[in-house]
Amino acid sequence: MKRSFTEVYNEVYAKNNDKLESLKKDRMVKTIIFIFVIIFTIFLGFNLGKTNEGLFILLFFLVFIELIAFIIFARKSTNSLYNKMYKANVIAEIIRGVDSNLNYNPDYGISETNYRKSKFNLYYDIFSSEDYICGKLENGISVEMSEVRTQEWQESTDSDGNTTRSLVTTFSGFYGVLELPTFLLASFIICKNSKLREFSETRIELDSAEFEKRFDCFAMELDKVKTMELLTSDIIEKFIDFSDKALEKKGLQFKCEGNRIYFAIINSNTFEAPKIRRVMQFDELYKYYNMIDYPIQIASEFVKRMNELNIN
Repeated sequence: MKRSFTEVYNEVYAKNNDKLESLKKDRMVKTIIFIFVIIFTIFLGFNLGKTNEGLFILLFFLVFIELIAFIIFARKSTNSLYNKMYKANVIAEIIRGVDSNLNYNPDYGISETNYRKSKFNLYYDIFSSEDYICGKLENGISVEMSEVRTQEWQESTDSDGNTTRSLVTTFSGFYGVLELPTFLLASFIICKNSKLREFSETRIELDSAEFEKRFDCFAMELDKVKTMELLTSDIIEKFIDFSDKALEKKGLQFKCEGNRIYFAIINSNTFEAPKIRRVMQFDELYKYYNMIDYPIQIASEFVKRMNELNIN
């Protein structure tokens, strides 16, 4: 069952806002103390150093290191509790608001095997994922979504011949796989609009100026007509709404192949508790809700469209 975002937000706000704001405040107080201790210790050390260098060294290393270690431990403990509570009590409820059949595990992630099947990004050395969302919906669609990061080691050589290695992020964002109960008529890809791809032979021009402003659609020659049959005005409108409510100016890759839909949204720190801003950010949580909801809505429209075509 799906619930409206406003209903879910109001309920979650009433239950969790005060407690989470208190934890965030506690975290900020510890940060201020941490900064004060650093400044005070340095000031004290320099003043004592004018009369006794040995005492200065002893004080600086013993007091500074012990206090820093203690404060970092205490601050890390608060951070962990704050973020875990935010994910368990806020993000989990937002996800269940999209569909009550969805489950959420922040410590787990989508498998690398499922990520590589999309062929969106095959060139990387390190793969990591978290914030796993999964479930089987009443219309038969199986859902897997997760925050994903891939990184690649790159080498550079300076003018003196010295080589350095650095770890570069090749993808950071929200990735998902939706398995449909029926196979689609055609395989195609939809991605963020780019002038560089405007004259590609595989590009399909759809009958929507708003869609064309935001996206490019590509299919092999044999799939072009069937792709246009699948992309009804209702589905095209869903993509436009998806762009307005969840993507902002972020990149999107959306691929239909067989009975699977793959999508990737370039993003960062999805589902993480706010560090400075108010905890219950309406706009931010609404964006998360739509990032999960719109791929499901689009997949459901494809299932409906396939049923219509099979009947006819």
